[in-house]
Amino acid sequence: MTNIDIFKKSLAVFIGLLTVFGVIFGLYTWFYEKKPNLDITIINEFNVLELRRNVNELYIMYKDNDLEQTKENIRIINIKIENNGNADILKSMFDDTIDWGIQINKGEILSFSVLSASNKYISENLLPINIDNKIIFKNIIIETKEYFIVEIMILMDEDELIDAQYFGKIAGINSENITINKKTLVEDLTFLEKFIYGGVGINILRFLIIPLIAIIIFCIIIVIAPIPKITQYSSNTRVVVAENGEKKVYRVSKQNGNALYLEDTYSILKEKN
Repeated sequence: MTNIDIFKKSLAVFIGLLTVFGVIFGLYTWFYEKKPNLDITIINEFNVLELRRNVNELYIMYKDNDLEQTKENIRIINIKIENNGNADILKSMFDDTIDWGIQINKGEILSFSVLSASNKYISENLLPINIDNKIIFKNIIIETKEYFIVEIMILMDEDELIDAQYFGKIAGINSENITINKKTLVEDLTFLEKFIYGGVGINILRFLIIPLIAIIIFCIIIVIAPIPKITQYSSNTRVVVAENGEKKVYRVSKQNGNALYLEDTYSILKEKN
């Protein structure tokens, strides 16, 4: 089998696999359910008492009490709330009978504010309020990939950890699955975790694209590999001209079809010409 035959078969396999991957991707995009999703992450946390430990003769007071003496601390956290689903969150998707927002279970909320948002509409219309240690947001439109960051200042016992949770109901989102996590850096993940990092859709595309890239590289290698030029002189004789200009004469066996090397001589070529 010549390199040209190998190339033809490889090209056919490539086209076939490309078709299969195309069909799979098309079915995935057609049947994959589009729905919103709330991702809530504590992206930053700061302990005010750290200033006291690093600076001599600095006292952190709250209501005339030295926090170090009362064994209390003020923590400032930044919480990012993002719609990382593939559908927008509309006003009509909120349950009007209940509020939605973030509840702090340990400590007392001293202050809060919208630190930043992905667009002006969110920052101007979110209008959060604090009721019974719950930060309640207005029902607004949160388009896919849009987000906002809320900064919360909390007075709590020195040894306590942040305990925050989501409350509310949005159509298409299972509230029980919404948890508030701390930011995870990709650099801190293991090799396997880095490989599968991302959502379900990202990983499906990843496992479709990787084999496709491998096939394309394989076909490119075949294309750029030296392919000899074959000239047919008779029914049982072939002259092969390699890339380096070397000419060799082959005689084809009628019994099994294998090319048998005869000799490398220009005299035979001249006789054929």
